[in-house]
Amino acid sequence: MKRRNTWWLVAGLGALATLIGCAASTSSGGGGGTADVQINKDIAYDPPTNLDHWQYTITHTDGTAQVVTLRSAGDKVIDGKTYTRLQIGTVPTMVNDPSASYLEVWAQPQGTTVIVAGGEVHYNALGLPPGTPDMTLNMTPPLALETNLPVGVPQSITGTGSILLGDPKTAVPVLETATGIVTLVSTTETVQTAMGPKTAAHYTGAVTILDQPASGDLWTVSGLGVVQASGTWPGLPGNVKDAILGIISAGGTAMDGDHTVASQEGMLTTSSTKFKLDTYDIDGGIYADKNTHANMLLELRWADPEKAKTATPPPVTTEFGTTMGYFPSTQVDSPISVLHPDENGKGYHFWTSLVNQAAKNEPGGPETTYHIYATFTGGADAVRASGQLNYHSLKVK
Repeated sequence: MKRRNTWWLVAGLGALATLIGCAASTSSGGGGGTADVQINKDIAYDPPTNLDHWQYTITHTDGTAQVVTLRSAGDKVIDGKTYTRLQIGTVPTMVNDPSASYLEVWAQPQGTTVIVAGGEVHYNALGLPPGTPDMTLNMTPPLALETNLPVGVPQSITGTGSILLGDPKTAVPVLETATGIVTLVSTTETVQTAMGPKTAAHYTGAVTILDQPASGDLWTVSGLGVVQASGTWPGLPGNVKDAILGIISAGGTAMDGDHTVASQEGMLTTSSTKFKLDTYDIDGGIYADKNTHANMLLELRWADPEKAKTATPPPVTTEFGTTMGYFPSTQVDSPISVLHPDENGKGYHFWTSLVNQAAKNEPGGPETTYHIYATFTGGADAVRASGQLNYHSLKVK
């Protein structure tokens, strides 16, 4: 039993390294966590301000890959302080979702530091009722992780956590201490990602818990979060250790009156052929108001800047629809981008589709879903897909 504690704590800390880069994007209003931070040339990483969900692929040493979601799932108050609940994995789409398998970390940014209070593991490993964590970790005191480090200078980290294995209402806490080293290797490293090449800050680190080592690397991009991570965790189940995580897409949600405005951006390639922006994923179920029009906008642009200046349409099929049907749409070659106004006037072609529709004739109750799908159909050159969906949700806030 002691060894299982170690596995999950190491797994949680490994995932924590991935999560901290995105923690600050989830303050109230979908951002603003860095408003009081003095950003200067010495700061390697300032957190994203308008993102609250990401998609990644995890590639294992045996070549298998899976897509996981990282998202903000609301707030948690601990000892009078508010932390963001960050979930990564197959995240729940309903209360006590039996198919969910994920890690949840409680963290909150303070300037360039991320304060971590603990988290939960939901792996369905102990046969507990859905929604009950297999393990709960409470950091005592909360762990402060600084991102603005001197380049090339190793920094020591020590954290003590109270572990509850099984139902936290009845489990007996066990105290564990982890020690580690983290180093900022570079602030200007180029990383090839599914969203194109990015200039990233590169961190490397190692942690030891009960003589069990774990090590990894993390690449973060200012304003976007974690774009790549890799790690080795000896002693973990074989399908978890020696994994590489890479970003596929990122997006954010905000409120405009009683409407939800959701955005998503990703890169379409031969290895990442699907783009999706769906109210089902945003709301965690079928809650969109079928009687109120939804505005759905999709912009496609060749990722290569020079090719983006040509009138060659990208090889992408699109679909705008609901739970039970779809809406006709037309793709227009436009010199103007709504979603990337900073690129206007540079000669780029934006292949734009706009749908403003409701699903009033759909059978059943007042709820439906709205979605924007794009599928890459071939070619060697990548296409950037950017979408925005403005709709009314009936989900109780």
